[in-house]
Amino acid sequence: MKLLQIMSHDGMILLKKPEGVTSFQALGILKKKLNTKKVGHTGTLDKFATGLLVILTGKMTKFAPYITGMDKTYLATFTFGTSTTTLDPEGDFIGEKPIPSIDQIKKEINKSFKGTISQIPPDFSAVHINGSRAYQLKLKGEEVKIPPREITINDFNIINWNGRDLDVEISCSKGTYIRSLARDLGVNSGSLAYVTKLERTKVGPFSIDDSVTGDLFESRNLVSPYNLITDLGRQVSYISDNAAKDIRNGKHMRDSFYLDSGEKFKSGDVALFTKDKNFVAMINVDNGKTSYLFVSNR
Repeated sequence: MKLLQIMSHDGMILLKKPEGVTSFQALGILKKKLNTKKVGHTGTLDKFATGLLVILTGKMTKFAPYITGMDKTYLATFTFGTSTTTLDPEGDFIGEKPIPSIDQIKKEINKSFKGTISQIPPDFSAVHINGSRAYQLKLKGEEVKIPPREITINDFNIINWNGRDLDVEISCSKGTYIRSLARDLGVNSGSLAYVTKLERTKVGPFSIDDSVTGDLFESRNLVSPYNLITDLGRQVSYISDNAAKDIRNGKHMRDSFYLDSGEKFKSGDVALFTKDKNFVAMINVDNGKTSYLFVSNR
């Protein structure tokens, strides 16, 4: 595998995960290509699922909290009439029930799967229970009881119905389990259902259309910190090269550091760049008081 020669590893990669590999295995390819361990995800996908992983590299791994909370969009296929232990193709089949009509399914979607709802994650999930993952407890044969959590379904659109399989597009909040939606929609419709296909197509403003597979990744696919932060609509300010050196040497932020001194930030997080768009630091401004969130040492 050819190692890429990149001056800075700081940035973002929109990675297209294939079916049959874990999110961590997908990350491994990038770590080898970039020859760095500082590569992190902002939300995993199940092994059977495909689609968009937003990957942060270098100093920008500290930017993960700004992305993990973003809404996500999925394309999924729910198969009715049966289900599995894991609510996906990798589990064992459990039971059969009559397949509901499309009218009944539509009724339940409009009634119970729009807006803010309560959802119980799958037993086979990475949810923590008393220090262990739920799926680890299930694999040991232990019973798990996961408390419900609030999620938000922004859109739940039917794309196709063939009398057994329902193709849908779902836009939802952080923490939503599409497998749980399939399970609950099946039960509410008087049947069973599980997810047979799942693809994540969007994370916030980022689209799978702009993603690349790990084997085809090249240095030009690394999104710069400037483009990442401006794409997210974050506040940006510019500082001098001397100010950048002072910040990296641990000096306190001063108004004189700003090149655009006429622009005052009363509150919120602000990204600092030099005039040639080199990322320096992320700061927080609270009623005129400034603190560093993190600083890039390059």
